Amino acid sequence: MKNRVILLVSLLSLAAGIYLLYSYRQPIESVSLTEVINKNVEQQLAIVEKEAVAFRNTDSTCNFYPKHRFPFFIYKNKTLICWTDNAVVPPVSLLSDKQSVQLVKIARGNFLLYQEPIGEGRQLMSLIVLTRDFPIQNDFLTNVWNTEILPSAKVNILEPFSNLGIPVSYKGNILFRLSFLQSDVAVNVNGNLWAVSLIFFAIIGFSIGLFSWLYRTQSLGRASILSATALIFTRIVLLQLNFPRAFSSSEIFSPQRFASSTLNPSLGDLLLNVLTILFVAIIIFRYWQKEGAGFKYKELSPLRLLLLVVASFLLFSIWHYPVQTLQTIMHNSSIEFAITSSLDTSLIRILSLVAILLTWTTAFLLNHIAINFLTGASGKHAHRILMMGTFLFGFVNYWEEQPYMATIIITWSVILIIQYVKFSRSLERIQYKTFGYFFLVLFGLVINVAVRLYYLDKEQHIENQVRFAESYLVDRDSFGEFLLNDLTPKIKQDVFIQTRLVSPFLSKLPIQQKIRQVYFSSYFNKYDINIQLFNSAGDNLTGYSSASFSDIIKSLDLNASRTEYEGLYRLSNKGKDVAQQYVLVIKIDRGVFVSGYILIELSLKRILPQNAYPELLVDNRFRESLKPNDLTYASFAMNRVQASAGDFNYERDFDKKMLGEPELYTTGVVSNGYQHYAVEGTDNVVIVVSSKLMTYKGFLANVSFYLILGLFLILLLVLWLGISNLIKRKQVFYAARIQLFITLSFFVPLLVVSIITLRMLNESSQSQLNNTYLNRAGFIAEQLEDFTNRKDSLSGSITNQEYVTELARLANAELTLYSSDGALQVTSQNSVFDNQLMAPIAHPLAMQKVRNGEKIFVLEDKIGNLSYFIAYASLGAGQSLLAIPYYQSAASIESVQIEALSEILVIFGIVFLLLLLFSFLISRWLTFPIEFITNTLQRTSLEHSNEPINWKSNDEIGLMVNSYNDMLRNLSESKLELERMQREQAWREIAQQVAHEIKNPLTPMKLTLQRMSRSLLQQDLNSEKISGSVNSLLEQVELLNTIASSFSSFAKMPTAVVGEVNIQKLIAQSMELYKHEIEIIHKNKDEQMLAKADPVILLSVFSNLILNAIQAKAEDREIKLTVETGIENAFYKIQFIDNGKGIEDEKLDKIFIPHFTTKETGSGLGLAIARQAVEQMGGSISFTSVIGQGSTFVILLPIA
Repeated sequence: MKNRVILLVSLLSLAAGIYLLYSYRQPIESVSLTEVINKNVEQQLAIVEKEAVAFRNTDSTCNFYPKHRFPFFIYKNKTLICWTDNAVVPPVSLLSDKQSVQLVKIARGNFLLYQEPIGEGRQLMSLIVLTRDFPIQNDFLTNVWNTEILPSAKVNILEPFSNLGIPVSYKGNILFRLSFLQSDVAVNVNGNLWAVSLIFFAIIGFSIGLFSWLYRTQSLGRASILSATALIFTRIVLLQLNFPRAFSSSEIFSPQRFASSTLNPSLGDLLLNVLTILFVAIIIFRYWQKEGAGFKYKELSPLRLLLLVVASFLLFSIWHYPVQTLQTIMHNSSIEFAITSSLDTSLIRILSLVAILLTWTTAFLLNHIAINFLTGASGKHAHRILMMGTFLFGFVNYWEEQPYMATIIITWSVILIIQYVKFSRSLERIQYKTFGYFFLVLFGLVINVAVRLYYLDKEQHIENQVRFAESYLVDRDSFGEFLLNDLTPKIKQDVFIQTRLVSPFLSKLPIQQKIRQVYFSSYFNKYDINIQLFNSAGDNLTGYSSASFSDIIKSLDLNASRTEYEGLYRLSNKGKDVAQQYVLVIKIDRGVFVSGYILIELSLKRILPQNAYPELLVDNRFRESLKPNDLTYASFAMNRVQASAGDFNYERDFDKKMLGEPELYTTGVVSNGYQHYAVEGTDNVVIVVSSKLMTYKGFLANVSFYLILGLFLILLLVLWLGISNLIKRKQVFYAARIQLFITLSFFVPLLVVSIITLRMLNESSQSQLNNTYLNRAGFIAEQLEDFTNRKDSLSGSITNQEYVTELARLANAELTLYSSDGALQVTSQNSVFDNQLMAPIAHPLAMQKVRNGEKIFVLEDKIGNLSYFIAYASLGAGQSLLAIPYYQSAASIESVQIEALSEILVIFGIVFLLLLLFSFLISRWLTFPIEFITNTLQRTSLEHSNEPINWKSNDEIGLMVNSYNDMLRNLSESKLELERMQREQAWREIAQQVAHEIKNPLTPMKLTLQRMSRSLLQQDLNSEKISGSVNSLLEQVELLNTIASSFSSFAKMPTAVVGEVNIQKLIAQSMELYKHEIEIIHKNKDEQMLAKADPVILLSVFSNLILNAIQAKAEDREIKLTVETGIENAFYKIQFIDNGKGIEDEKLDKIFIPHFTTKETGSGLGLAIARQAVEQMGGSISFTSVIGQGSTFVILLPIA
């Protein structure tokens, strides 16, 4: 009934999942889709209107902003006076004197602009983003789209007056039009999630039902094989169907995040594969625990030897499995496993760690089976076979160029400890050794993973060093030169640029913006672009420099080389932070007259280590960003340092002799805790890139981190075993409970203290960083104020822009100045604003703080996915506001956190291991008295004298010992009295039974003799009567002799001589004796079974059981006996199953009592003798019986 319910629910779940999957993947009708989008727009605008109510009463000081979801802007007299966000600002040209909603295309995005008048000449505006495509795509900047409005990111938003697309309206007005591909909007993410979940639920339900049916109807071995096969087959089918990868948009199943092969096309698939292997391991483990224990080969044939060597190889492969999984993920993704590298807590990283924990669980289960199989089956040859497996494992991994030494050393260490302490038998019940077994295997797995992490970290550093060195040496961008030459005539012929350049009244900023946004393709996003404009006389119109056009051309002729393209120069003496530098000179003509000149400087940004700002502006499509932030480098010429960057001091700490070592250019050289790698460039320039190796503290931190993860895994495993034992009504050993509670009493407080300490350190480091930022901002503010005060005396020889740029270079910081009303004045780096990553206005909270009188402070800000801090300082009496962004601040804090966490983890790991050892000693000390007393109690018997316990203590244990000794004295007295009573009772029972047994034949003997006496008196005797009477008397005498022999056999039962016996051979001999009287079926007769028993007595027991089966024949069918053999725990199991008449319930508990019989004849001693004999051999005998169906007698004998 239960399986039917599971099957029905699974079928319904499967049907619902398939239906949802089909429904949500159907193309959505355009009309229906428009209705959905219209409704979404109305909901978003309703929220805006609701929030706008609170902003209508905002005063002119803008010191209070109510809570809001959308950015709001307040204009007064066409001037922006208040704002809540500085990412994008609506242009003032769109101001209207009435409430309206319209589409605006600004900042490379599509927005809905909501505005309404709020009195006193003020206008309230708000922006709702529809889509936004950043000009740069990298880890921090990714295209965004409003999922609450649009069903897909791949939509084309058109103007409302366009003839194409589907209109989206609000209150009767068309806001915009949409054109999209049907396939892009057919997938409903939530619908797919429900569908996939239902299908997985159905698969799990079917699996449970199948396994339940198999284990109920098949033998354990066959059910295990079929279950494992079904699991593997199901996983293969899912892989072939690309399920659920083809139906999920989650990053877990994204090949962009991870993909290694067709078996592991995504991290989600790898996790499913790991789970499948784990379930197969659980099936094998379950079978081994019930059927495999005690398995042993008597003789090692070549085939069996080969099997054992393969099993030994698999044992080492099992230990290598977690390491291989770790290596696979790290080689095919950017996921960090070392806690010393990143504190990322993303779902993708958590699931990767879960995958490692699952492989650990699999390794533990299969390791337990493999060690027991090898040591049990190969006996004294186990170590030799393990050595052969070691050589085979080493050869295979050497051939595949995979690391293997750590796995071999750790595996051997764990195996030897397990064999010495005998841990492998501690899983039958949670006991003291169980925790030791768990911790030993866990520690081995942790060390193996930590060692591999160390070498993988070293390997990744080499790869990053090679990439950086090669990027540093790039000297020519041929394709970029071609594109620059291609855009030159287009700029020359642009009428807007020609007109704007000659006008003395119009701003020149639109020229720069148009060149950046229209003529420069996304290919040039990797360059810093500086555009200078000159009039026909050569005067600079942009104010970047006081140098004239002719001076710049002269400088280019001297310091730059001309390319094959007209007006394009390539600078050879580029700065150390620049990989390539070009200058493009364009002469703008209007008719026959020269309108002016445009000079475009392009500097290829070198991605410097320890600097997040260039990474923010580098497009990953053109330059792979470097992940590590601990690279340093130097360029050498003639063994002298030309330029360097980073923390490593090449002048002092780098041995110049290493430049001549070949290893430096191939595998790298380790020196002073750094790994150095060099690449030789042109002109005898050598680039040396260095990275700091993982320290011993970092290694120990990783060990502690994975040890903590493993401890949580052990807690889950112990919880599962505890629940399992509770269901099976097995008690956990007292020593195990003490060990568990002591370990938890250490672990939990230590973990809590570590977390609190880490939090306090984080707060302290944040405060320290803030103070550093504030001090630096204060110093730079003083320099700027001093420059402002001295500006008049400098006779205009230096501009604000030039001074800020120079000061930023000297301070190694990015500086931005805002006016008192928050508008951008000067910045040392225009790229953030030119690429429209941020609007040219100050942070709204910064303006509030300035208005409130704060002079210097730190705020947190965000561009895309990059969070950072900005230090602000008010200059003078609030005339200007200095902003210094620390783009690497989040990375700096994380670095401090990693350092603090590493310290805590190392301390935690060392302290925990010491406390763990201490807890073992404590629990051993606490449980020793109990174990000692338990062993003494186990020896307490009525068969021999019992010695009292000598315990010199008056504690609770001493009181219990005294009670025990008193009990022994009472027991000794009771023993004597009991022996006397038992003897008397035994004699009474024997006398009664003997009298009863003898009386039965004596009665017919007496009657026969009386008949003969009467015949003699009557002289009626003849030879025939005499012969019949004598025969009758002889039969009764024979019966008396049989009775006497039975009693003699029971009284004189010999002591069993236990040796190694072939059970199958004895069963065959017994069957031979009775093959003409009963049909006997012998199952599993080919399995060799060597038990500890007495062959003579055991043959008698088997014969007695077969004879009993013959005598239990039912009247309605022929008697049939089946003999089955197998293994149960550490015993051989022999079952005698007959189809006789069975035994009545009221007689079941008397079967083994001497002299009790269910037959009309017999002494009732056969089964009593059988039980006595089997128990003497260290085994046991039991039975079950059903009236009308037959009986089953089960004998358990110890394995030899």
